[in-house]
Amino acid sequence: MSPATPPSDRPNPALAPRAARLGLEEAWGEGVEGRIAALAFALVRAGEGDPRPMVLAAPRPWVREHGLWFRDGLIGLGLDPRNLLIVETQKEAQVLWALEEALRSRAVAGAVAAVDGLTLLASRRLDLAAREASAPCLLLRTRPPKDISAARRRWHIRPAPSAPHPYDEEAPGASRLTAALTRSRGEPPGEWLLEWDDETHRFRLAAGLADHGLVPDGRAISAA
Repeated sequence: MSPATPPSDRPNPALAPRAARLGLEEAWGEGVEGRIAALAFALVRAGEGDPRPMVLAAPRPWVREHGLWFRDGLIGLGLDPRNLLIVETQKEAQVLWALEEALRSRAVAGAVAAVDGLTLLASRRLDLAAREASAPCLLLRTRPPKDISAARRRWHIRPAPSAPHPYDEEAPGASRLTAALTRSRGEPPGEWLLEWDDETHRFRLAAGLADHGLVPDGRAISAA
């Protein structure tokens, strides 16, 4: 599946406005780099556009294997570490319970958690709690999900080579990742190449696509 652009008459699900991201979604990435890319995608997707605190949760075995959330990395994603509620539990079931309780409080912007698997009932409860809280909930799956889930979207996230630097051909440009929508309740599968914008702290469709009015450095082309 090659990077593609959805028709202009429907929102890009990878860059959908917050109102279209409410509820439960899942994301996974293969290998260390893939998991880092999936985490960045999930954090931005869950917290963007809402000043309330965000919940990050993981079981202790996951933390031992992958490490704690990196403070400077969170700041680079436009997230204030002081506005994050970090939950570390002994068991995975406790992670799901903590997410549901946080969402039902309606005091959080969104929730991100690392889980290996979950039951259909648990996924339905999380989706309902997130929808009632007007918040996105992203589950980072530790392996390709094959179970039945109430998640509204499933994403396969992969790192991609950085964009060309606009002023130095030997320097890396904007960070990029590929977001593949592998399952959705109401949207066809697709794949999009996204790049990070350090000024807006958001992902955008990879620059250089003339039909989207962008030039290589991401600025809009004037119609004048």
